Amino acid sequence: MKKLFLVVILLFSKQISFGQKDTLRSGSIVTDFDSAPVFPGGEEALMKYLTANIKYPESKNTNATEGIVYISFVVDVNGVVSGAKVLRKTNDDLDKEVLRVVNNMPVWKPALKNKQPVNAQLNLPVRFSLNIEDDKKK
Repeated sequence: MKKLFLVVILLFSKQISFGQKDTLRSGSIVTDFDSAPVFPGGEEALMKYLTANIKYPESKNTNATEGIVYISFVVDVNGVVSGAKVLRKTNDDLDKEVLRVVNNMPVWKPALKNKQPVNAQLNLPVRFSLNIEDDKKK
């Protein structure tokens, strides 16, 4: 059985240059917030959530495919994830799987600017790496 290893780094966008509209239902996306959005339980909990929920798609299109899916999304003033999209494609099945999991994320603690919740754009690279050596040992 193939083992999937995910490496995730959360990046806070300092620009809106990916075609994302500058407004959402609750206002503008703020790029110079005082405190960043926080996944429930912090970064370690985010890693656990992604590792537990992202499944390597077993299809002919993903056979032994590795790579990094770059995704962008907004955490709005209510902590809801919206506007998720793939910035750099790797493989359609891998891209769809990351989008599925991001779109189902729980509510975050929103970013703050002047002690007020604001919309914040985040970028998330997710690395798919298969450990083929473990399969050969079995």
